[in-house]
Amino acid sequence: MTDTALLAVLLATAAGALAGGAWVAGRRKAGERQRPGFRSSPHYTEGLHCLATGQLETAIHELGKVLRDHPDAVEVQQVLSHLYREVGKVERAIEIHRALLARKDLTRAERAYALASLGTDYRKAGMLDRATQAYGDALDVDPRNVHALAGRQKLHEDQRSYSLLGELATRPRTRYLARLRNPSPKVGEGS
Repeated sequence: MTDTALLAVLLATAAGALAGGAWVAGRRKAGERQRPGFRSSPHYTEGLHCLATGQLETAIHELGKVLRDHPDAVEVQQVLSHLYREVGKVERAIEIHRALLARKDLTRAERAYALASLGTDYRKAGMLDRATQAYGDALDVDPRNVHALAGRQKLHEDQRSYSLLGELATRPRTRYLARLRNPSPKVGEGS
């Protein structure tokens, strides 16, 4: 084998090793993005277990520990805020949702969900004007956000605004919500 051929083989081997290393590193980073670090926390698992067994205060405590280690975990913040609302700490739920909405890195879906959740917080706190505004903002971000549609419908039911409910029922967004709740049978299926 000539020196040129040997050099070409060595360069090809080195290039292949570098390409393989880059591919492995890329796959590793993709895997890290797909599974956030908070999911590997034992506190996360324990928090979910407590939530499933109805131990809301313990779930709040465990998920709070997760947030101390992973303060950017949007999903954990959302669940924790809902738990606070469920145990009557609506002010704390509002704080969490406002902090979430101040973030610039939320996706459209996350922003719409946080706005709709804030609307529910306001509704539970009796701040109906703010609830109406938050639900409207959520629907501006995502017109098909089921959480916002259901929340606005519930708000009108609570206020006994039946004329507004009738008006809402004719809108495409609300018809979409009704179809999601009660899907019609497909052609050929029995009634």
